[in-house]
Formats: sequence, structure tokens, C-alpha cells
Amino acid sequence: LSLAANIRGYENLMEDMFQRPAFAHRLFKFICDDVLLPHLETMREKTGIPDLLMDGRDAWASPPMITLDMMDEYVVTYAERLRDKLDKNLITRGNWGDAKSRDPERFFSQKMKCTPGSLSVSDPDLFELGPDRVKAYADKHNLFVTAGVDAALLCQGPAKAIVDRIKFYIDKFARNGQCMIHLNQIPRETPCEHVHAAVAACHTYGRFPMPDNLDDIAFEIPKRESFSEFAEQKKY
Repeated sequence: LSLAANIRGYENLMEDMFQRPAFAHRLFKFICDDVLLPHLETMREKTGIPDLLMDGRDAWASPPMITLDMMDEYVVTYAERLRDKLDKNLITRGNWGDAKSRDPERFFSQKMKCTPGSLSVSDPDLFELGPDRVKAYADKHNLFVTAGVDAALLCQGPAKAIVDRIKFYIDKFARNGQCMIHLNQIPRETPCEHVHAAVAACHTYGRFPMPDNLDDIAFEIPKRESFSEFAEQKKY
């Protein structure tokens, strides 16, 4: 859907879907069969990896930018179409807006069809819905969870709040080994110290065996050289 939105423009594409659905489906089939499919087949051919995983991002396919009915008709349908034509091993993700979807569990099921075996939910939706709700759905369907940490939090900090958020998500999601922490869309102006703190939190709290209380683990924000010093060292 994101490629279609970039081609037509978001407002035009929405009009197509509502007023000219036959045209919209012709467009999506063309993008799927005549643009993406040959491109992805060529990537696999040129890399010499015939089963190379194709990982597509579809951020426009997110509530409230689209409805869940549109998600079924235009996103899930064509993700599955492309996967079938490409002999599997293709996923699409990057969808957000779970908390605005009016039916998060239905949206989870749609995302699961686009990314079989896993579920990705990012802040602020993840924090607003609460990890327990996401975890309950993931456990019911035996899904690997990707927990996305808020870009605004990463940028604005403070570092302790970043560490606490990551520790909270690891505690809720990672005890069965079915979790990945995703630092979501790190803004350019994010202080390096915040990124180092986030990575250190993942390394510190994400180790097994995991104690019942993660507060029992000693944590220290690492002291690192500045980026200019790091870059200077890499010259030699």
C-alpha cells in the first residue's frame, strides 16, 4: 500500500479505494505482479541466494490512515499474493496505529498474516495498550514479539527512562526467549548517550538465565568516547 500511496498520493489513493475500487485493485495487481515481483526475483538472482528473505515496510498501511476492512482487502490480500508468487519467505511489516485501530486483536491477526510467526508492536501503541495485552495474544498464537521503543523517548530521554522502558519490555516479553527490542526510528538529533544506554540495557537485562526480579541486576550506563573521537579512531 505504501508504494501505491507514493505513486498516487495518499488522498487520491483513498478516493480510488472508496470510489474506484476496480481501478485500485488493478493498480495493486500491477505493483505486485509487474513491479515488485520481478524486482525481488532479480535481487535473489543477483545475490545468489534463492530463498533470501524479503522484508518490506508498509507504514502507510496503518490505522487511522486506513480502516481494518481496507487492511484486509488491500494489504493482507496483496502481501499473501506476492508471497505465493515468490515461493514464500516474504514478510511485510512496519504497520503502526494498534491503539487507534478500535480492535487491536483483529489488527494483530492481520499483521500476523503479513509476517507469519511474529508480531511487531511499537510505542506509543505498545505502551498505551500495555505489554500484557500484546503478550497474551502472542502466547495464544505462539508468536515472536518485536517490541518497538518510542522514538521520542529515545531522543528526549532521560537515559534512565529509556533504560526503564527497555527493562520493562524485556521483563514482560523476553522470558521465553521470544522477543526482540527494536529502537524505533532513532531521530538524527538523538544524543549518543541515549543510544548507548538503550543498547546497554538490552545487553544487561536480556541475558539468560533471567532472575525473577530484573532490579536485582546491577546496571551502569557505559562511558563512551564522543562520536567525533570514534570517527577519528576509525580513520587509522
